[in-house]
Amino acid sequence: SLFSASHDKTVRQWDVASAMEVAKLQGHEASVHGLAVSHDGRMMATVSWDGTCRLWSLRMRRMLCTLQLSHTAHTHSEWSGIAPTR
Repeated sequence: SLFSASHDKTVRQWDVASAMEVAKLQGHEASVHGLAVSHDGRMMATVSWDGTCRLWSLRMRRMLCTLQLSHTAHTHSEWSGIAPTR
């Protein structure tokens, strides 16, 4: 899969082989400007100009939680893979 963050406040999951949209994740209130997918492909974190970071279950295709970020955190975010805890 391929994931895209968008100015329309969504994150979309795409099937690369067919170029078809698989899922559209909605919940942010402003443009989404960053994302990271866990190494096992089960979760994704997104960051938006609405000042939030949201954690998503890719299996259930739903938001798990929302974190309010400081101004500095969401304007200077750098992303790497997120690792699940055991």
